[in-house]
Amino acid sequence: MAVDHRLPRQDRREPEEGDGLSNPAITLRPLGKTELTAVLPWFDDADTRRWLGGRSWPAAALKLADGNDNRHVLLAVHGDTPVGLADVERYADGRASFANITAPSARRRGFGTSTIGALLAAPLFSDVVEFFAGVEDGNLASENLLRAAGFTEVTGIDADGFRHFAWSRPGRAFCVPWQPPAG
Repeated sequence: MAVDHRLPRQDRREPEEGDGLSNPAITLRPLGKTELTAVLPWFDDADTRRWLGGRSWPAAALKLADGNDNRHVLLAVHGDTPVGLADVERYADGRASFANITAPSARRRGFGTSTIGALLAAPLFSDVVEFFAGVEDGNLASENLLRAAGFTEVTGIDADGFRHFAWSRPGRAFCVPWQPPAG
């Protein structure tokens, strides 16, 4: 299905605290090696393993972020309870890609959407003009989550079996034709 993403969406806007795109109860903080034990059981879940991989995934993400100012692994916390994880990579062209993991016990309760809303509103990423994520064909939960968070499908299924979804700051259009950053 071809998607005409050249026309700006009228409902795209900055997330604000308490507006459904951002939950003031969600706090994002860097994932530390000591917090790995809290997220490792999430990777025992069949859906998480199917789409992302097993228990080695969070440690591998931390290793990629170590010493890299353009890579951030963030823990989403509700109160004192970890409910999500975001692995964000920034690019020189002002865009950022991310992977989002919601704790299995927190799924279908709004925490995934709130985590993405908090990510979009985070001062750390205020200069990012477009966020995007690749979703493997068949991962309907992730597609639905991104759509609920205001993302638009910008590609069909690519050669690797992924669809890409993007969100741009108000007043900024997606690059046309949309493609992932080089390198």
